[in-house]
Amino acid sequence: MEGRLKTYHRIQAEYTHLLRKTKKSKWQDFTSASKTVPLQAKLMTMIHHEPRKMIGALRDGDGYTDNEDDSLAILLKEHFPEHTDYGGEEERGGTTIYQEVPWITDALLSKAIHKFQKGKRAGPDGIRPEMLKHLPEEALLHLRHLYQMVIATGHTPWCWKEAQVIFLPKPNKADYTDPRSFRPITLSSFVLKTLERLVLWHLEETTLAVAPLSDAQTGFRKGYSTDLAITRLTNFLEQAKQDKAVVVSLFMDIKGAFDNVPYRELIAILRNKGTTPLVVNWYDRLLRTRLTFAAGEKTGNKRIIQHTRGVPQGGILSPIMWNIFFDPLLERLQSPANRVIGYADDLCVLEVHSSPFEASLRAQDDLQVMEDWSCQNKMEFCPKKSETLVFNWGKRRLADLPGLTLGDTPVTRTTPVTYLGLQINTTHNWWPHIQGKIKKAKHLLRRSNTAFGRLWGPKPTMIKWSLDAIITPKILYGRHVWHRQLQTQKVQEALHQVNRLGMISIAPSRLRTPTRGMEMILGSTPMHITAERKNIMTLARFRLHYPDMPVLGHTKDVLDSMATTGLAHIPLDDIPLQVVPMMFRTYIGTELPSRLEVQWIKVATSDEVMEDAPVVSIYTDGSKIEDQKGSKWGTGAGIAIFVGTDDIPIAECPPDITGTN
Repeated sequence: MEGRLKTYHRIQAEYTHLLRKTKKSKWQDFTSASKTVPLQAKLMTMIHHEPRKMIGALRDGDGYTDNEDDSLAILLKEHFPEHTDYGGEEERGGTTIYQEVPWITDALLSKAIHKFQKGKRAGPDGIRPEMLKHLPEEALLHLRHLYQMVIATGHTPWCWKEAQVIFLPKPNKADYTDPRSFRPITLSSFVLKTLERLVLWHLEETTLAVAPLSDAQTGFRKGYSTDLAITRLTNFLEQAKQDKAVVVSLFMDIKGAFDNVPYRELIAILRNKGTTPLVVNWYDRLLRTRLTFAAGEKTGNKRIIQHTRGVPQGGILSPIMWNIFFDPLLERLQSPANRVIGYADDLCVLEVHSSPFEASLRAQDDLQVMEDWSCQNKMEFCPKKSETLVFNWGKRRLADLPGLTLGDTPVTRTTPVTYLGLQINTTHNWWPHIQGKIKKAKHLLRRSNTAFGRLWGPKPTMIKWSLDAIITPKILYGRHVWHRQLQTQKVQEALHQVNRLGMISIAPSRLRTPTRGMEMILGSTPMHITAERKNIMTLARFRLHYPDMPVLGHTKDVLDSMATTGLAHIPLDDIPLQVVPMMFRTYIGTELPSRLEVQWIKVATSDEVMEDAPVVSIYTDGSKIEDQKGSKWGTGAGIAIFVGTDDIPIAECPPDITGTN
């Protein structure tokens, strides 16, 4: 018996050793097979991914749920207030005379479908973007007519309106028994999303062109970004610091913003902005009749609800609809003396004055405006995420400064505040933010380095791509507002340490190999130089589209860097955001046609000669003419400029083009 037990333990030890050896060998083969960017991106996601928190027991009043179905019911109740259980009744459509919808065309439909990225998860109907992209022309024609009928009648097919909701855990939450620690993501049909994209383009060309959104909104808009929001915030604080004034700032967050949008108020704003009645009626009916179901991962039990508030998370139209609904509050809060910055549901209001009490009173008035708006629309500001921060550049006494309240709830005065991923403190010192970003980047790099071997793993080019495309952007986010810190030795050394951690995993190296030498061998630009170059491009973009931006503080620091490199006075080309009938400007002297819609610049293939070619002709190689994607233009192009003709003597042509004939 004792001999058999020893044999059993020996075999068990051999099995455990073989299992560990096989796992290591398979992991080496798996990581070494990462030879393309998509594969490397998936590998880095696996390495950096934190364990996903499953939906367990959730707080329900004074107790906790004891099964998965009850937890789902609590999540649906918390994130979709005032919803009703679906009773299985079908929507009854009215009789509407069909009419043509001219803004839904074959070209726009094809463009909308090809805007979707590959690999997206399908909705309940199982239709993926790849399936829509490979539809034949007959199917696209039928789909266009179907979309036109949907908009004209206002009736959306039931299979399009059904969506699945998945509750994903928010990262770095202390308590996952709180239902607000999970975020709902809606998986809807891509057939409906295609129609939403067409409606979005129509709104941008009509409603938002005539009645644009407030300039304070920087989220989900062309030409706006988090960089612009951070720059506006920093510019305001730098101006107050220069004037020795006091700034009382409010950083507000709306609880369940997208999920609580009231339908009646949203539809009224759309009508007031002059939106096409067909679009308004269709979207109103879609919101009121859309269905959402949640299914348990273990039990598979399904619960279907019908919404009475909110726009779907993940919908194509949802971000712009939130902006339209949120826009009246931004306009009410703005005044000549303050700064209002909105980014989706994040709201920042800055009140400045030489007297801290006056600035505080103005901030309290702003909170009263928010309270009135929230009561009117049955919205709620999240007290845990709403904070206030006082910047006392004049060093005035703030001990007796009264506290701010939103209704009956006090707004916490704290420091620092995290706004759009940027850590802001009362001294306007960016080192704590930089230090936190570097610490996180080092943690990710160490996890990556332990996952690879010195002689096995991804290709060196793929590891360098991970450093440049994943790690560097994480550290350099918001870099343009702390441009001055890039000149300090402390920040440069910290960035060099991160760069070194990334490079030692690219190829075997000795312990004391110089960092500068590895950067030269591997072609890795030091991070502070990369940041300076990107800052110059960011400021150039801002100065191009926002020429009234003040030059002080961080903007002056970046301009000084441009002056040292000789880029300060170089004119920039303006790339227009909208297409106009005639964008070509001639310096040769040809006369413009009387009608701008007449094709003045003609396009032809390389083997085709136009007898009536104008002075300037553009030729392509014809490689993409009438290809399988339906493109009419070639990828390569050349410009032929003919001078010295009877109509235009060569002596009259500008000297910069006479050498190109």
